Amino acid sequence: GVGFNRLKTFDVDILKWKHLTILELFFNNITYHHQNVWKHPNVASLHLNSNVGFHMPANMNEIYLPHVFYLHMGNNSSPLPSTLGPRQLPLIKFLYIDGNKLPYGRLPAEIENTGKTLQQLGFARTGMVQFPTVNFWSSFSKLGYIDARGNSISNISSGVGSWLEAQGVENYFSGNPICGNGHTEKEINCERLCSEFCWSRNSNTNQYCDRTCDSAVCEMDGGECLVWQG
Repeated sequence: GVGFNRLKTFDVDILKWKHLTILELFFNNITYHHQNVWKHPNVASLHLNSNVGFHMPANMNEIYLPHVFYLHMGNNSSPLPSTLGPRQLPLIKFLYIDGNKLPYGRLPAEIENTGKTLQQLGFARTGMVQFPTVNFWSSFSKLGYIDARGNSISNISSGVGSWLEAQGVENYFSGNPICGNGHTEKEINCERLCSEFCWSRNSNTNQYCDRTCDSAVCEMDGGECLVWQG
């Protein structure tokens, strides 16, 4: 872990770290990184968020992380690949691509094929225009969280709200046009959180300092960050 530094490059071939399971590079200034960050056979958790300019390879063949279940690319303001699915991330459970740029305002192709594993998906502030239909989401049997805040979604296909409710999905849509145009999908959650970056209304009840909610406006994650830092 080398987070919260001022690193501008990460030119390290992590394949030489054969037993690596967690890599934390968050909250740096990394704009250049070694290509093998995306090809480690054993790493399970990648925290690459809050590095403006840190981007994923556009070529899907340059990504293969067979054991990664957690990938955080949030708030890097970078273009996302047009294709991303189980061929690159066969075991992905937690995928956060918030604060980046979706191609054509849509989720990457093949991401619907992660339905058997994906549990949480964040794509807030990515320029999404078209929210997928209920047929797209029907294969996501384990999904329990969607963050779609701060996009350009003006309508939701019929049945999506009912699916979210039936599945028990914690969902966030504030900051989208749909939240101000009298939409009929009452299950769409337009509630605003303490900040646009705080990931969940339940963040201050898990007895853990959630970094995205560690701000004055979120009362330092409801005081939990003060406990951890103290």
